[in-house]
Amino acid sequence: MAVAEDTLLKDAALVVDVCMSVEEGDVVTIICDDEHAEQAHAVADVCVERGAWPVVMNNETQVRRGRADVRFPMAPPSNLHRAMVGSDEVIIITNLEWANRFAHVSAVKETCAANGKIASVEGGMGAWGLTVEDIHRATQRAKDAIAALEGKTRVHVTTALGTDFTVSIEGRPALEVTPIKKRGQMMGPVPLWAEVAFAAVEDYTRGVAVVDGVMLGIGLPGQVQEPIRWTLEGGRCVAIEGGEEAKRLREAIDGVENADVVGEFAFGTSEKAPFGTPSEKGRIGTVHLALGDNHNAYPGGKNVSTLHLDGNILDATVMQALTGWFGEAAAAPHLKAICLEGQGAHFSFGASVAEHDFLDFDSAVQLDRGPALLGKSKRETYVLESTGDADAAPKVRFRRFAQRQSRRPPPTSIFAAPACVLGAAFQDSIDGHTLRKRRSDRKQSPFL
Repeated sequence: MAVAEDTLLKDAALVVDVCMSVEEGDVVTIICDDEHAEQAHAVADVCVERGAWPVVMNNETQVRRGRADVRFPMAPPSNLHRAMVGSDEVIIITNLEWANRFAHVSAVKETCAANGKIASVEGGMGAWGLTVEDIHRATQRAKDAIAALEGKTRVHVTTALGTDFTVSIEGRPALEVTPIKKRGQMMGPVPLWAEVAFAAVEDYTRGVAVVDGVMLGIGLPGQVQEPIRWTLEGGRCVAIEGGEEAKRLREAIDGVENADVVGEFAFGTSEKAPFGTPSEKGRIGTVHLALGDNHNAYPGGKNVSTLHLDGNILDATVMQALTGWFGEAAAAPHLKAICLEGQGAHFSFGASVAEHDFLDFDSAVQLDRGPALLGKSKRETYVLESTGDADAAPKVRFRRFAQRQSRRPPPTSIFAAPACVLGAAFQDSIDGHTLRKRRSDRKQSPFL
């Protein structure tokens, strides 16, 4: 055995009891390949101890062929399809990349519609060293992130390697992909992974995505050796540039209907998901986009394709485009300034924000993720002010306005975003700091 039997069974119990909450009398279908047969039988043994009825179905032939050819059909054979839909729990213990792509077949959607619970199991069972508290923390981060994005319509993502894209999530409910599965909830990996995902509005995503982590569907054992640059226009990937791996991605999607559509936008919330495997897509600080299908797995998704290929972006700064706040500001002619106030290492990373066209949400807000200059006891204030004139589209910028000690506890938000927003008519001071008044004869923009 690669790992001790006791630790293998301990982790198997974590999957059965915490992630899947298998109960007495449940019918459990466990799908495996040859490589993961031992782990599958360990999970089955725990299910038997709990009074459930597990059946292990080895799907090695399809997994092996699917890994060798990204265009090999992912839909399961009809007997496995029926078993999935008729099960209380479906636990998939196979090569994780194959399982990730398998999540986007109709059999999974039908299993969820039948009120089943379904999940894939990440590698390393018996060596996770994971606690129930770890799982709950990652889950709570995902819930907090979903709450923070409630009502937001655009998300802007940047990285130091050149990622700079904006995606629309307008009208698309968030999908919580966390380790504790509920009946009818969409499939996702357990127990290390946690993410928040959206069906990207299919005709909107624009900018550049630089994939420097894992890239699924092109046969890589880990992360890309050379970054792959996606050029995005009107929701489609119109160019894929880089080295040999970029070539393989171009060949994978070439001629496949709607495989060039950006179908998914997601980001991780787990501290435990390991880098260098598909699990890193659930790691906090990463963002991933997927080309292809989003109608099976994501609420509101409309793009139908036989492929769904994820590209992971490391060290991403996710910044809400602040469209809601800016929209309110634009509708308030009396408003003279907006103060964004927050504290803690996850507030701003001590970043300065470049000037942007306030009405152009494609470039609404950029954060330069630099060293964290803010400690837990420090606080920063930014003031949003006009740099345009009354006859032109207003330009705005953030200016770091003040930094001082504060006894208030730091926010727990994972975002490099303000803890609160204070909007008010122009004051001589905000938060006790004097603002420099504008010259009274200066021509003001409509925004101010």
